[in-house]
Amino acid sequence: DAGVGVIDLRGANITLSGAVTTEAGAHLRLQSTGATTLGAATVAGDISIDAAGDLTAGDLAAGRDVALRSSAGGVSIASAKAGDDVVLRPGDLIFVPERLIRF
Repeated sequence: DAGVGVIDLRGANITLSGAVTTEAGAHLRLQSTGATTLGAATVAGDISIDAAGDLTAGDLAAGRDVALRSSAGGVSIASAKAGDDVVLRPGDLIFVPERLIRF
C-alpha cells in the first residue's frame, strides 16, 4: 500500500515523551536493549514495543494490535485500545491503572 509506513526505532534506551500519531495503516515499532518510555501514541496499524528493561507508556491506541514486551523489567501503561489484540508480556510486573479495550 502506498499509504502504509513504519516508524521503526532501535537503540539502547528509547524515550519519546511527546505524542506519536500516524495515519493510513502505519505502524510503530520500538526495540531497545534498555528501558523504553513512550508518551501517548495513536497509530492506524500496530504498536509493537520490545524492551530489555522497564517499559513505560501513556495512552496507547492502535487500529490493529498493541504488543508490549519487557524481557527483564516491568510494563506500566496508562491505557491501551486496539482494533484486535492487546498483549502484555513483562519480565516483572504489569501496571495498568485504566482499562484495556478492544474495539
